[in-house]
Amino acid sequence: MNNKFSISEIDGINLVNKDMENVLSVGISTNGNAELEMLSRNDNLFIIGTTIDKKGIENTKRIVSDKKIENRFILKLEDVREKDIYEDKSFDYIYARLVLHYLNDKELLDVLKEFRRILKDNGLLYIVVRSDKCDEYINNLIKYDEKTGLSEHVTFTGNIDKRRFHNYETISKAITGAGLNIKSIKDYDEELFADYERTIPVSVRNNLIEVVCFK
Repeated sequence: MNNKFSISEIDGINLVNKDMENVLSVGISTNGNAELEMLSRNDNLFIIGTTIDKKGIENTKRIVSDKKIENRFILKLEDVREKDIYEDKSFDYIYARLVLHYLNDKELLDVLKEFRRILKDNGLLYIVVRSDKCDEYINNLIKYDEKTGLSEHVTFTGNIDKRRFHNYETISKAITGAGLNIKSIKDYDEELFADYERTIPVSVRNNLIEVVCFK
């Protein structure tokens, strides 16, 4: 398993237990490998995976079709900022790896409040975001917008991008501000990739903050 999954994926997968029934995975990546592993651990699990990556979702749909698990793994083109799509208390677990750092501070708070609404009582939320210890933040920062929290920076490929590089204080403030509780928080370096299929490694230091939350 260590050769297939990253640290943050392993930690998120390991939160799945036999009592869970419904999972929402926002911003799926890498052909849905983490979600497929979750399904293998719980025969009664049902997952909705969302992304705004049209090419990526088609790749994953083919894999899901080949495995004949369309009834257990539904894929949707959907922006995490959309509201009122799901009913109250719909999910046992929300898996949000490497997606929420694209949101500004207001968007993040709104999304977390929506997550709280659709989580079942005692449901879990797993968050992984890039931190302000990343090389792109430390060495290539162009502009920081105090109003939105977003940083404009030079990526390892030389492009200009915007992202929220979090620290413990900023991500914790958003989580507790949305009425959620923090069970654990930690950070670590992890190799990331620039493409859906993981063929282009990001050649700079990537430090991630991982938070496990509960309602």
